[in-house]
Amino acid sequence: GSVIEDGDLEKMLTGIGTNLCGLSLNECEMTRDDFHAIGAHCKSLRYLSLEGMESESPDTTQGDISSVISDCGDTLRYLNLGCNDFVDDTMLECIANHCPEMLLLDFSNSKLVTDIGLARIASRCKKIQCLGMMYCDKMGIYTCETKEDFISTFVTPLLSLRDLRTIVFASDLSDIITQDDDNVPNYEEVGYRYGYVDGVLQTALPNFMHCLRIA
Repeated sequence: GSVIEDGDLEKMLTGIGTNLCGLSLNECEMTRDDFHAIGAHCKSLRYLSLEGMESESPDTTQGDISSVISDCGDTLRYLNLGCNDFVDDTMLECIANHCPEMLLLDFSNSKLVTDIGLARIASRCKKIQCLGMMYCDKMGIYTCETKEDFISTFVTPLLSLRDLRTIVFASDLSDIITQDDDNVPNYEEVGYRYGYVDGVLQTALPNFMHCLRIA
């Protein structure tokens, strides 16, 4: 990861933040002041990537990220929060409340996100075209014991996203599903559910293309 020296980010954003459209800070070591600087100066931000922040900035809190989202959310179109353990349903609710123009949202490897957070996004972020949710093992596609529950809690919210085009799932299920747990679907059932989501969304949504499965 990269280290941002104290005050350097604010100095940079003070000069160019107003006109800045994109910012990628993946795996950067940042402070709370750095996050506040983004929110204070980047009022035209459309693209923001904060993937893997927690590995390099262990003191990063959900509040730090939420403050950036609330300050910049009106203009954000693309947001990558993958590989951060602090991303949960509350974080997705914050995004839903502040990012009405969101087109692409990636929260892959978020182990605390459930269908509740997905429903929040689907209820407010109506322009979303792409959702990245690889290795989100608390979501109903992996946890619901019955097909009826899976359809109700996972599939139905997605049907309200009329502009949705792509969903990205994980193809390797060995890190998601414990095969000796009788209370969760097995590999074969999840494979069926992947296909079911793909087929239903292609039929119901005018622009939906496919569910991608990436290792």
